[in-house]
Amino acid sequence: MGIACLFGHKWDGCRCARCGLQRNEGHDWDLCKGVCLKCGAKQPPQHDWDGKVCRRCGLMRVVAPPKNLVVFAPAVVEGEKTEGDDALITSAALSLVNRATQEQFMLNPRFQKLYAKYASLKLVDQMIPGGGMEEIEEWLSKETGNSIDEIHSNESIRYFHMRGTDYVRSGLRIRFYVASYFYNP
Repeated sequence: MGIACLFGHKWDGCRCARCGLQRNEGHDWDLCKGVCLKCGAKQPPQHDWDGKVCRRCGLMRVVAPPKNLVVFAPAVVEGEKTEGDDALITSAALSLVNRATQEQFMLNPRFQKLYAKYASLKLVDQMIPGGGMEEIEEWLSKETGNSIDEIHSNESIRYFHMRGTDYVRSGLRIRFYVASYFYNP
């Protein structure tokens, strides 16, 4: 501290205008760079994101594309005989998933762009034999870290599901639930 400041500093933000002493307050931050323009102190950058672009400095950030999870829960309709039909049931189940994703979800004008851009439609991420929508949503919640309420809040935007019954052969029906959920990893 110089003699000029013996009875008090003349603070200009974080630096004394007379003697140059610095203090950790009154900084003039460049928020995007995380640097004080007067003294060079540093802090983590604080961009003002508007989607992918910072409103202050124009920096573009890379946003990871959403991931698509497809979950399928098939079950033989109660009371139907399934002796020796395991391979047939599995084949029918996969055909139902393909129909749901390709025809119902993919061709729906509301979801078409999302599916065309991000979906991996040929894969089933999880099969839950004998399960229903409750089990599917519990699995999605565990896998993504999103609560079931968050998943439901995205219904018709990023969460699509359907259910139905289909014949595998005469006298053998399969009940199915299929869901597709887009989330940000």
